[in-house]
Amino acid sequence: MKQMRLVGLCLLVAQTELPPLRDWIPVGEGETRQQRIIVLEADRAIQRIERMALVVVGKGEESTYWRHAHWQLEPNRHYVFRVRLRGEGTGVCAIVGANTVNRDFLPTQRWQTVEYVFRAPADTRATFIRVGHWQWRGELMFDQPQLIPVQVVHTQYGSLTLGEGETIRNRRYRFVSLFGSELSNAQSPLREFTASFNTNRWVFNTGAHVVYRHALAPYTIRRARLEVHVPYEADNGAVQVAIRPDAGEWQSVHVLRGRGSHAIEIPAHLLPAKSLEVRFWGAAGTLQIDQYIFEAELEGAPNTLLAGRSLVLYPEPSRGGVAVKPIAVRRDAAGAWQLLVEARATDAPLQVRPYQRLPKDPLPAPATSAPVLLQQQPRLIAIPMLPERPNSSEQLLGLTDERGRLVWQARAVMQVRFLEWAHYGYRLEGAPEWAGLWWCEWGWKVGRTRPLPALTRPAVRLSAARGEYEPVQLVLRPSQPLRLLKVEVSDLQFGRHRIPARHIELREVAYVPVEYPTDSMSVPDDYPDPLPPLQLPLDIPAGQNQPLWLTLYAPYGTPAGVYTGTLTLHTSRGALKVPLEFTVYNFDLPRTPTLRSGFGINPGNIFRYHHVHTDTDKRAVWDKYMQAFRRARLAPYHFTYEPYTVRLENGRVILDFSKFDPMARRYLDEFGFNGFVLPIYGLPGGRYPHYSPAEFLGFREGTPEYERYWTDYMRQLQAHLRKNGWLRKAYIYWFDEPEEGDYPFVRRVNEQIKRAAPELTRMLTEQPEPALIGAVDLWCPLTAFVSPEAIAERRRAGEEVWWYVCTGPRAPYATLFIDHPGVEMRLWLWQTWKYGVQGVLIWETTYWHNEFAYPDRLQNPWTDPMSYVWSAEFKPGTRMFWGNGDGRLLYPPRRDPNVPAPPLITDPIPSIRWECLRDGAEDYEYFVLLEQRIRQAERAGVSAEVLRQARALLRVPPEIVSSMTEFTYDPRPMNEHRRKVARMIERLTPPTQTAPRRSTRAPAR
Repeated sequence: MKQMRLVGLCLLVAQTELPPLRDWIPVGEGETRQQRIIVLEADRAIQRIERMALVVVGKGEESTYWRHAHWQLEPNRHYVFRVRLRGEGTGVCAIVGANTVNRDFLPTQRWQTVEYVFRAPADTRATFIRVGHWQWRGELMFDQPQLIPVQVVHTQYGSLTLGEGETIRNRRYRFVSLFGSELSNAQSPLREFTASFNTNRWVFNTGAHVVYRHALAPYTIRRARLEVHVPYEADNGAVQVAIRPDAGEWQSVHVLRGRGSHAIEIPAHLLPAKSLEVRFWGAAGTLQIDQYIFEAELEGAPNTLLAGRSLVLYPEPSRGGVAVKPIAVRRDAAGAWQLLVEARATDAPLQVRPYQRLPKDPLPAPATSAPVLLQQQPRLIAIPMLPERPNSSEQLLGLTDERGRLVWQARAVMQVRFLEWAHYGYRLEGAPEWAGLWWCEWGWKVGRTRPLPALTRPAVRLSAARGEYEPVQLVLRPSQPLRLLKVEVSDLQFGRHRIPARHIELREVAYVPVEYPTDSMSVPDDYPDPLPPLQLPLDIPAGQNQPLWLTLYAPYGTPAGVYTGTLTLHTSRGALKVPLEFTVYNFDLPRTPTLRSGFGINPGNIFRYHHVHTDTDKRAVWDKYMQAFRRARLAPYHFTYEPYTVRLENGRVILDFSKFDPMARRYLDEFGFNGFVLPIYGLPGGRYPHYSPAEFLGFREGTPEYERYWTDYMRQLQAHLRKNGWLRKAYIYWFDEPEEGDYPFVRRVNEQIKRAAPELTRMLTEQPEPALIGAVDLWCPLTAFVSPEAIAERRRAGEEVWWYVCTGPRAPYATLFIDHPGVEMRLWLWQTWKYGVQGVLIWETTYWHNEFAYPDRLQNPWTDPMSYVWSAEFKPGTRMFWGNGDGRLLYPPRRDPNVPAPPLITDPIPSIRWECLRDGAEDYEYFVLLEQRIRQAERAGVSAEVLRQARALLRVPPEIVSSMTEFTYDPRPMNEHRRKVARMIERLTPPTQTAPRRSTRAPAR
């Protein structure tokens, strides 16, 4: 579970004392001062500490800062710079760290600790440490700046070293610059540089250079290419690109000029090679590079995934008599991580043992393992690392002598990888060892290589209300290669009652290759996301997890009780029986969802990827997508790809609903979709300050004809929706995410809509702002941009409030990204209930293609999960990142969309995130039902104590959600609270509203 952060007064972990303030020199035109502050530090007891802080007050000038007079950086060495920062005002940013390797941060009014790892340049004579501002108006305060020398080691695979951002997958090497990550410019391939590094980009002036070396022996590079993105250039900036194979001669291959993406093929005469060095050299003016990708086809490389990781080590003072040099991190035979160090005795021979512990744990007792004898000659020692868990990125690794005394220790920090978490899951009792058969809850994303769990269970257990789907994951991690040949599922039985096997579904959990992480939460790796139908036979490699997504459905009318059955996996080594226990609660989910929603869908993409062309095929495949929305209890923006039309006949406005109405009756009435975007014709457009006037039926806004015809059209539209019972489901979404300058324009048009059709709902994707109050009926802000107080205020005013996620917010918020923990989409709906929000929105579900990123072919979301920025200003081939899976919650058929193929009338393929959204929508109904039962129980005179317990369950516990950025990553507390809510619903449900039990067997708790 993610630990809750401390959010009270300034309670901080004690750090080293601030260096004498006389070592800091003010520079710049703005005001500077040293100010006494009081903080509360919490170690074993809370202490009140007074100390001095550095203050700069900017007035809009370029920069003012404090410069440290004595800290000297060693060339090419790694450091961490850390400081506590707070500020008030507006402007660009605070600047922190080395002037040549700077990191910008946005100040907040509360203290925050900011830090980053960086590598010093090859020449540090002009480098110094500073804290200050860049074009800020207001005050910034800096407390306890620290410069800490660190060591960075990377992953070892035999003789090959791969660091963060490096992967070998399917015999292809790929390096992605993660300039915005914690490591900034400290990735493994970087050899040296004299160019400046600023936050997330290299800055080249004439003569400045950066050198990367991609050493891939024992494999051979046969083909290679570079991708470079230039966000800024000035004064005809140019950078020469040169290549050196196998430490030979430098050869110029390209000159970078101009903004945008640049693709550079490595000339064939420079290959094959075991290593390639890439040098960027400032040739003229100024030019920046904020993305560098190196790809190579390798001969002799494995056809599996090798992913690099980097470990930051903070060496601590240790006893004399031993010298220790960290070498690399690697996996042992069981898949656990080790730190490999080279150690030797500097005096007399010494026996040592490795150990590891969490920072707050006591020193370990003397180890029972055999000691390692250190002499003058260096010796390699593998120090086992603790298993990865949420919020446990730090641990202490070290060596103790034969008496248990510490001889060497380093604090190790490795980026948390939730795919590696191994503290969850249950092995099935009685399953053979060779199968590695285990199961876990829905909310975990199972990494390919995480080890087997330690806990065991006799059966797979699930629970659901009638009308509900509930999933778990069944996992195989065989010790030898295994083939899954056949799956058999029995009916589930409870006394004489049955749930037919057709209500049990098993899907493959497929993986997609994330090569550019969305944010700090993720790293390059293979991530589970698509859930295609299980195609057999399925080959499973040895030592690799292969999850299966098992979903059970409780049909309406099913008597409550515990249903049991068996799922049998027939494999190449024998049959595996999986006992199932399914608790059906004694209440129904409503057939029409309570939670309102709006999810974008692109019929053009659907038809292209399914290769359908005829109207019959289009309608058939469209209906399958609509059925997927119905099952998920979510509503699409548009239930039809053929909206109503408007024409002018003999001076009369005619609305044609001949195609609209039949689909509305099927999807709004029969399927129960509770919301849809109502297209409105004849509205003005544009964005501040460039607006285009409205035109309707050939008449421009402001003419008498426009006013008369447009008003008549809007009134007819409103009347038609009211007559058919669709008025309250419709909302007008005509302007997206206005800037402040757009507010008067949005208000004017919304007021125009209100005058013509006062019953229509005007939706706006913006947080409540004073300039818009009264002109919006349905607010839909980004989750990060709205406060609980604003939500409550607008609801009290009788307005509706939804919220949305998209390209933002990012970590630490709950998001829709593939490379985020699995609970987030379901937990977002718990946040929705907690804060009184009535609906959720996501801009797209089928954003499978970007024409700028892929100008010559369709993007394949099965092989490239990144959603790229769409901009008409981009030149073809430009790839800027929105996030992995953004706008992509469903998958097209599992085939190359660019290969000619027959039409495919099949269901969309759901993602784990889509399934979790459905489960969250179902959980939302639990809370709604409990709230309804409480009102009924109040009228029925149920005891005050029972009502108190019931009302307490309406509150989402803080261990599940404490705030928008503080929540659990563990699905188990959610499952437990959901169970308590279900049992309370049953307890408060009058007997006349429940289906009778026809068995004496008691339900599971």
